[in-house]
Amino acid sequence: ILFSNPNLKPLLIYILLLLFFRTINETFQAIAITTDNIKLIWQINIFCSFTLVLFLSFACYYHKPLPYLYGSHLILECIHSAAIIYLVLRCKIGKWEGFNGELIISILKYSFPLLLSVITLIFSKRIDIFLISSFMNPEAVAIYSRGAIELPIGPIIIYNISNLLTPVFVKCYKEKKHDEIITTLRNEIKRIIVVLSPFFYTFLLLSKDFIVFLYTKEYLSSVPVFIVYLFILLVQIYAFDTILQAMKMTITVFYISIASIFSNIILSVVLIHFLGMIGAAIGTVFSIFIANYLCLLIINRQLSNPFKNWLPWKHILKINIISLTLFCVFYFINLQLGSIKPIMKIFCIGSSFFLCQILVFWKMNILVPEDKNLIIEKVLAIKRIIFP
Repeated sequence: ILFSNPNLKPLLIYILLLLFFRTINETFQAIAITTDNIKLIWQINIFCSFTLVLFLSFACYYHKPLPYLYGSHLILECIHSAAIIYLVLRCKIGKWEGFNGELIISILKYSFPLLLSVITLIFSKRIDIFLISSFMNPEAVAIYSRGAIELPIGPIIIYNISNLLTPVFVKCYKEKKHDEIITTLRNEIKRIIVVLSPFFYTFLLLSKDFIVFLYTKEYLSSVPVFIVYLFILLVQIYAFDTILQAMKMTITVFYISIASIFSNIILSVVLIHFLGMIGAAIGTVFSIFIANYLCLLIINRQLSNPFKNWLPWKHILKINIISLTLFCVFYFINLQLGSIKPIMKIFCIGSSFFLCQILVFWKMNILVPEDKNLIIEKVLAIKRIIFP
């Protein structure tokens, strides 16, 4: 039934091509980040990620057909793959030396489990749409697919920081500096959660307006699905699989990805029966939680780190309490502005709420000094451009 559905053929072709390019990316990026081109890799990732966001925003605003979205994403993945392959295969002085057979074999031996993990993880994150298409009518599929949006800001921040830190973790694990790995991980999670938490509560506040802005009022039924998907921002707070890669436990990453896909299928099927389409979204988010929990469990067992030190629990709790308190205030403000157009709410209420959270974090010294200095530098740079 699933693969005979003609409406799903473009999606199936898109997923197969996406798996092909993602396989190349994971194969070569695992090696590329160990070279002296970390900053260049970061720039490539940022460029591709934000270009994709621009394409998606343009397509949604002007109601472009799905093949436009699929094609744009695949072209960017192709560019990304070509850039990463070039970085790995070029010589140190920057000239092409041709293919090195031994290098390719060593890359494949290290990365083959990661390739399988990429395939299973992508399938795991998208299996909910296939299940919805199998159990429900086309109208429900359309509603669900509009709400099942994983905000790209999370992966952009998380995976770029993780890739930059992988060489550090490789070195520390090789030298058995386990305490340094724990400290570095906790510090980076503190920095990441300061950004992801405001985004989560801002989009939670404006979830209805966001869906109406993208897809019109006809898809208001997508809002609950979108809200469930937002929790990925709080669940996926770091790419823990990259730490396992640094520990040379790539096969473990594959086993965890298998556990994630089976848990997603089982949970989604059961929850769809009881809760309808929103059950598939809950199953997907919970499977991501399971995968991250398993990664953390194995990492901390290897490092002999007790549960209380797994994550900066007090810091995470403090940030969420502050954001939730401000959310309640802006929720009532938002209710009073019900007649304003969604686009105006998103820019005015959304930006005000987000900046208010950051300002409170700044005043309460939750932001680390390095991030404060970076923000000041960027603000001054923008000021110099506007007022030369």
